[in-house]
Amino acid sequence: MNPLLKRIHNIIVSASLLSDESSLIIGVSGGADSIALLHILSALFPATRRIVVYVDHGLRPDETDAEKKMVQEQAGICCADFETVVVDVQGEKNKSKCSLEEAARTLRYRALEDIRIKHKATTIAVGHTANDQAEEVLLRLIRGSGSAGLSGMNQLRGHIIRPLLYETKEKLLHYLQEQHIPFCQDSSNFDTRFLRNKIRLELLPILERDYNASMQQTLLQTAAILSDEDSLLTQLTEAILPDVLQKEPGKLTLSLPLFTEQPVAIQRRIFDTICWTLHSKPSFKKIQSLLTLAANNEQKEIHHRWATSCERQRYSSLSSALQ
Repeated sequence: MNPLLKRIHNIIVSASLLSDESSLIIGVSGGADSIALLHILSALFPATRRIVVYVDHGLRPDETDAEKKMVQEQAGICCADFETVVVDVQGEKNKSKCSLEEAARTLRYRALEDIRIKHKATTIAVGHTANDQAEEVLLRLIRGSGSAGLSGMNQLRGHIIRPLLYETKEKLLHYLQEQHIPFCQDSSNFDTRFLRNKIRLELLPILERDYNASMQQTLLQTAAILSDEDSLLTQLTEAILPDVLQKEPGKLTLSLPLFTEQPVAIQRRIFDTICWTLHSKPSFKKIQSLLTLAANNEQKEIHHRWATSCERQRYSSLSSALQ
């Protein structure tokens, strides 16, 4: 077996990402990484039911038709079904007030999940590589993130798997060239108006040239360390959470005596959970406000209700901290 395929097969099996009985959606853009993913999974797990999905973001009309045709051809060569879906990225950007990158990512994963549900598939496979992981860690560091974010992307998250996360783009390109497998080049990958591209094309080369020639490997190792530490903190938080935080319909109750006994790292995790429960995206400033509120509160409990406007006003201290 090809050494690359052998490594990926061992990772997939050891992490229980796939089995021969799996049915999977494979997100394929036509680029080298996703085309390699399609061919590698088809070679390693030929007995699986595979549905290749091309998501048309509506951003590169001059390239889309050729990409779509090539992806469909490669799906046929790999004995996989093919589907395509069009998403309105610009509309999502305007509606959600987010970046074009974030809007495209949101709609892409939403479309893949919808198709997974439609076909009752078990898994969605995407082609993120070690290079993408290094870029993601830097991206999250620049935007501001805790250990969970700086641990990078997960190999398995929900229904999504990333079998290529420990392989470099260079090795995947060599495999495609060796196997004479065609792929497309996405022109938007060279547009430095997008932060991820700016990191890949400008920041990482500077870091590698002027500071650390092994910067990418260093970022990957740091992400791995933080991932292990994040898992431990998550386990510790989950163990104490039922005793500290009581959830009832329309109401949260935080037990302060037990909460304040916890290390600050655990306290942050608990408030992070509260934020997500209340559909309020956590941030450093927000968590700090909540920690201050808890430290200065003389009551034994903090309650938060959101059923009526009167109750929201009654518990305005916690509500304000969540803004």
